[in-house]
Amino acid sequence: MSRAERIIDECKRRELTVERTGNVWRIFGRGVDIRVLHLEHVDLNELNPLHPGPRTAWREAR
Repeated sequence: MSRAERIIDECKRRELTVERTGNVWRIFGRGVDIRVLHLEHVDLNELNPLHPGPRTAWREAR
């Protein structure tokens, strides 16, 4: 199994969408939005959501 195939499998496991548009691969979903020319350049840490925890309400400074 190639590195690109492992990245695609991991994206499926994390329920991320992988699509090719022209020469660019886009991986997106739940806090992730990555664009790369080659899937082999994606690091698994980049597939982690940007904001993994629950959102909290914004409060004004007092």
